[in-house]
Amino acid sequence: MGFRKYTTKDSFIPKLKEVTFPKNINKIYTPSFEYRALFYPDCYDENFRDWHKLDWQIDHFGLWGNSFYKLLSAKEYFKKNPAFFALYEGKRNPASLCMTNDAVVKIVSKKMADIISQNTNARFFSISQNDDVVYCECDKCKILNEKHGGPQGSLYYFLNKIAVQFPKTKITTLAYLHTYQAPKNIKIKPNIYTLFCPIEMNRGKAIQETPGNNDFLNTLHKWSAATDHLYLWDYTVEFTNYLSPFPNFRKL
Repeated sequence: MGFRKYTTKDSFIPKLKEVTFPKNINKIYTPSFEYRALFYPDCYDENFRDWHKLDWQIDHFGLWGNSFYKLLSAKEYFKKNPAFFALYEGKRNPASLCMTNDAVVKIVSKKMADIISQNTNARFFSISQNDDVVYCECDKCKILNEKHGGPQGSLYYFLNKIAVQFPKTKITTLAYLHTYQAPKNIKIKPNIYTLFCPIEMNRGKAIQETPGNNDFLNTLHKWSAATDHLYLWDYTVEFTNYLSPFPNFRKL
């Protein structure tokens, strides 16, 4: 009928003399996506979210985004327990965790239990790498990475060990940078939800029109085969210049 709500302050309401509906109409619509959220300032407004049928990650996530540093603090542990952290390029690096260290699993699991108990209304809890390219290359992690296709292999080994302790909790993680590819030869626990983050994809053209984006489609298909719970994290900003134009209409 032409009603539009562009922002919290800008709407368009057509001048209609009457609005008619078929008698006894009963239409049920199932959304194509299980979860749909935007990170624009207008989304802080509940009426705007209701109009566009948006979810709200601030309410729904008990733990959000890059979270390794929240679950096991380098400030607290790195000096006395460097083995808790990634062996990267020959040195222990506090930017990530060792995925095969049993003490790390124990500490993170306890922290998760505390966070879950404090956020009983939350739908999701993130166990995700920090915003960095660092990952563990110790002997045990290296074996898993080689077996399962890359650093994502040891990550999902780690996630599975934690997820099994919280079978009724939806645990999210990021397929991002060094964990972008789907793992091979590993069964992902059913309560793990992967947020697929194609940050390097060309957004200036439609996906089908950009040869380099074929890699994105192939990776997406592999993820679809690897897990039943796959969410897409899309980007609408140029992080090196927030004020620059971001012409992504054709991709959308």
